[in-house]
Amino acid sequence: MTAAVAAVEVPGWRVWRSSQGRWWATRTGPDARCSRDDPRPMTVDADSAAGLAAQLAQYTSPEGMHP
Repeated sequence: MTAAVAAVEVPGWRVWRSSQGRWWATRTGPDARCSRDDPRPMTVDADSAAGLAAQLAQYTSPEGMHP
């Protein structure tokens, strides 16, 4: 695992970097299924590890959106 991936590792999300250099995360585990009542996207992406970490923070913080 690279330091950049570790920087954006978030429980409930699988993080990876594409061959084109873009950062992605998709939900995993029991929360992975999308539902009408869940405002979180299934997958998010960003140009950088920092950008992805910022996006994921909004979905995992106490003030952020999560069921």
